[in-house]
Amino acid sequence: MRKRFEVAIIGLCVTGLMGYASAQVTGDPEPRPIWTTMDSDADGHISRDEMRANSLQRFESADMDGDGAVTLEEFQMAREAARQARLAARQERLFGQLDTDQDGQISAAEFEAQNVQRRMRMFDRLDSNDDDMISAAERAAVRAGRRPVRGPRPGRPSHDS
Repeated sequence: MRKRFEVAIIGLCVTGLMGYASAQVTGDPEPRPIWTTMDSDADGHISRDEMRANSLQRFESADMDGDGAVTLEEFQMAREAARQARLAARQERLFGQLDTDQDGQISAAEFEAQNVQRRMRMFDRLDSNDDDMISAAERAAVRAGRRPVRGPRPGRPSHDS
């Protein structure tokens, strides 16, 4: 049973490693927190020993009663705690992006600068016939996966300014 959980936890780590590799390919300059945690000697690389140590540490943290085994309830609680931590980190990053003056608040101007402008760009992409309305047919095309992807169109006002 312990071997099965170790394999599951190592699988989770490998899945994260694939995400890290993807981020490197796309130019994401910041490693995900899990990678910073696993790189225990901070050399920028994760060794086999570091991966194993992190996997075992994750198992031990899931074994809440310390009996050397993880029950389904402990496993579910550990997964939920990890999910909540990821969600909180994602919300903090989004908040930080919207709070451009870093004053701990998102003003209406900051919200508009980020959210409304992004929605207007989306509107322009979905309005495939340029009539400044999104029709039922255009909505159906989106649902069917035929979303038009276009760049700036001559003669159309830019919503970025």
